[in-house]
Amino acid sequence: MKRTSDGDWAHVICALYIPEVSFENNSAMEPIILSKIPSTRYEQICSICIENGRSKSDAMQGACCECTNKNCSKMFHITCAQQRGFLYEDVRKNTCQYPIYCHEHQPKFSVRIRRRTSSFFLLLFDYFFLEIYSTNSSISL
Repeated sequence: MKRTSDGDWAHVICALYIPEVSFENNSAMEPIILSKIPSTRYEQICSICIENGRSKSDAMQGACCECTNKNCSKMFHITCAQQRGFLYEDVRKNTCQYPIYCHEHQPKFSVRIRRRTSSFFLLLFDYFFLEIYSTNSSISL
């Protein structure tokens, strides 16, 4: 978790996958700027929450993102999508993009499109990457 520009806290993984979120300082990946998230993201219902038997009001807590497939209407909280293995990294264009694919639209694995497989890995990645980056200025984002 990192500080937000308004003094709250947010998950780094959420900041990476919600397109309207940015970092004030990209090197430090903080503070996280949430002000550009449209209110409609907070009005969506997480399909994973509903599948898990949570109430509609619980499924509407926090911002949701849609499956990257343009013809799909499934919405997810980033942390719910993370637990299901729906988060990917796409490095095909010399930049890293962060698509989300529901179960029906998951791409085949390749060197350039990787699934982020476990929350433990992501937690370690967030912690160790930031620790290494902060002590080694030769690493670029």
